[in-house]
Amino acid sequence: MMKRVDVMDVLIINKLFRNKLREYNIPIDDVDKDIKELNDKGQYEVAVINPKLKYENRICFRVNVDTKNRTVNLIK
Repeated sequence: MMKRVDVMDVLIINKLFRNKLREYNIPIDDVDKDIKELNDKGQYEVAVINPKLKYENRICFRVNVDTKNRTVNLIK
């Protein structure tokens, strides 16, 4: 649970993440996400999901989050 809080702390203040949410019309306080811990400690992959869309298109975008360096990178 604590890891999810750390990831969201990084995401909420990140400009790239907020811009992508705006692009998909997703309010910041209504973000539905799937967080997966990667091999490196402090590294996570986050898939932002829109539950209103069909299953094939539910994932709007993915980002890599580094909680140690507090960075967010878009996955294409």
